[in-house]
Amino acid sequence: MKKLLPPLNNSMLEELASCLTSGGTVLFPTETVYGIAAHPQKLDGIKRIIELKSRDPNKPMQLLLANVEQLEKLSGLIVPPLAKAIAQRFWPGALTMVLHYENGGTEGLRVPNSAIAQQLCMAAGGALRTTSANVSGEAPALNADDAIAAIPEADYAIVGEIAAIGVSSTVCEIFPSGELKVLRQGPISEEELRSAISK
Repeated sequence: MKKLLPPLNNSMLEELASCLTSGGTVLFPTETVYGIAAHPQKLDGIKRIIELKSRDPNKPMQLLLANVEQLEKLSGLIVPPLAKAIAQRFWPGALTMVLHYENGGTEGLRVPNSAIAQQLCMAAGGALRTTSANVSGEAPALNADDAIAAIPEADYAIVGEIAAIGVSSTVCEIFPSGELKVLRQGPISEEELRSAISK
């Protein structure tokens, strides 16, 4: 494992991009918890995350976006007006929004409120396939030392940052009809989400 200390310069970002596009994995901080990332189009990297975490391969893995604009680039994704309003209100931030595809599948999406996470997403082309940096069933890592201890076989680790919030994001599902359902409680409450709807 190679460790990189922020701030990330262009040379570091190129190195990380090369790792990700080669099917590698990167431990990195967000404002919620430490994560592990793979390039969304590299199945080898995604499979590697599943192996390293002893994760259920059928459990969905979220797509982390560099910014809200990346939402428009996802072909076939149904983005109701409610989803757009919530994204504008709570992204970047500690909210994962599950949206539906026209083909019936779903995607969990988040724009992190973390400059490092956003930089890493952009280095990979705008998005990353990510999950928390821990063995499945264990508590998420909140700092680089814990992330490295949990998943020492990752290829890179961005160190020196601590997750400020320290709990996983709120997860809500927005159906094509516009109905909202909270799937996991987190830093953003259901009341806050629904207050954004009414505005």
